[in-house]
Amino acid sequence: MIIRLIGVGKTISPSESVTCTESLKTKEIFFRGLLAIWVPIRYNGSMAILNTTSSLEYVPLGAVNLRDISDKYRQSDFPENWKLYIYETHNGLCLHDYERNYYDDSDFMMTVWNLEKNEPEDICFATTRGWTYPSYGSKPDATPEIQEKYAAWKEVKRIEALAAAEAKEAVTPRKGKTIRVVRGRKVPIGTVGVVFWVGSNRFGVAVGLKDETGTAMFTSIKNVEVV
Repeated sequence: MIIRLIGVGKTISPSESVTCTESLKTKEIFFRGLLAIWVPIRYNGSMAILNTTSSLEYVPLGAVNLRDISDKYRQSDFPENWKLYIYETHNGLCLHDYERNYYDDSDFMMTVWNLEKNEPEDICFATTRGWTYPSYGSKPDATPEIQEKYAAWKEVKRIEALAAAEAKEAVTPRKGKTIRVVRGRKVPIGTVGVVFWVGSNRFGVAVGLKDETGTAMFTSIKNVEVV
């Protein structure tokens, strides 16, 4: 059997593979596999994610090692003209995989490095929602350079998260912090005191504060701010 690749201009046999250097309808590739158009699978070699398609027009720009694997997966009740092609994507970009579990099904995800956005993104490469059995062999293959970029990105996010946590803590009433009442009716607005208690009541989270005379007062945590 001989394959003529649309938009590539090269004829190959099932034992050969090609790299697509021209666009072949790239916009309809992602997540069509859950309905059998896009079904990423593992195959021989060191690639990260393999994708299958029933039509060559859905092979995206940049896909490599395009092959005809129809004979490998055609079952006895399939028509002779049933086709299944395989190609590789995200080579050297896959950082780690994980599983999302739901009530009835599971999705198998791969975190890959997006070269255009210079940040990671998640791709569903297999699922129990439909037939994606061959795809379960997908695994990370990120190059050292990509791993370094990912590590640097994570460090930036860690620092940002730490700064955000510190900023939040700075304005959160805690025992020993000085606060001012800025709203409410029970305690006069403008009252300043030190927090000696934080807890819950039937109205929600509340704080207890003592002013400079030692008088204890209680109000909603929403009514105060840290000074």
